[in-house]
Amino acid sequence: MRDTTERPEGVTSGTAKLVGVDTDEIVNSLSQLIENTSEYQKMVDNISPYGDGMASEKIGGIFQPDINKSLYHFIIMDCKSLKSI
Repeated sequence: MRDTTERPEGVTSGTAKLVGVDTDEIVNSLSQLIENTSEYQKMVDNISPYGDGMASEKIGGIFQPDINKSLYHFIIMDCKSLKSI
């Protein structure tokens, strides 16, 4: 809810809409998205310039093998050594 944006690429790509600060314009824009499924779908179908929303999944997939090795080492190796204390 503002007149300007520091992220114009979202507006340019059609995944975001700059509607200003006027209450009526905000309500009208929101109502149009809620009531008009083709308008909503147009925004949803556009390619986001900010990524696909899957960054954490991708990062987790990269680190998961190392995490599994660390957990294995802690559970199997470190716990065995604790028994000898």
